[in-house]
Amino acid sequence: MSFLTLIDHLYRHALMPEAIHTFKEKGGKMEGSLWGEQEIIGEEEVAQKVWKAILARFDSKSISLLKDAFLAPSPPFLEMLSFVILGFKEPKFLQNSKIPCVRDLERLHRAIHREIHRYIGFLRFKEKEAGWLYAAFAPQYLILEPLGDHFAQRMGQESFILHDEARGSAFFYSQGRRTIKTGVSVAKKENREKKGAWEERWRLFLESATIPERRNENLQRSLLPLSYRRFMTEFES
Repeated sequence: MSFLTLIDHLYRHALMPEAIHTFKEKGGKMEGSLWGEQEIIGEEEVAQKVWKAILARFDSKSISLLKDAFLAPSPPFLEMLSFVILGFKEPKFLQNSKIPCVRDLERLHRAIHREIHRYIGFLRFKEKEAGWLYAAFAPQYLILEPLGDHFAQRMGQESFILHDEARGSAFFYSQGRRTIKTGVSVAKKENREKKGAWEERWRLFLESATIPERRNENLQRSLLPLSYRRFMTEFES
């Protein structure tokens, strides 16, 4: 919301910033500088007006690029601002990957969706109390919500929790209702001798699909990076 409010502020005052920081990045305080800094507080009505203008002006692909950029841990606000300005001035150029802001957002979009695609295949659910399924992961990008929505469509009959351990947030889904909570931690208590049916299925699949004579560790590391393995049932000791 603050970014959209910023766009309106810059347009009305004919300004172009040299840098854009979030309040969190500035350590929760604003400090004066030679060039001057200004805090922009998000205004819902203004943000909605700007977003409606973007929806009316931009094509669906460009809107997707812009929305996905917010999934970065530190969104590239200057590139996003340049992208929005370009879209309002010359929307046809939003398809030109030679333009730096377009190229950068397309690269970010590909990286985010590559990670989502990998976690769709690499997430492993474990059975918890009261019939809940639980899967932990630690993504680079803020993909908890799109990943949760994917599994809600695929596993709508189940109750499950996706836990982003890197940020302490979790996606809860049960009986068609979804909730995202922050400040979530899960005790690591687990009975190693008693595995649930979901975990046992993964182990049986791995055993049936593995050909020991064709084991290739280098290829495996290429297709399945080590950072994903600590959450995967088949790599637990």
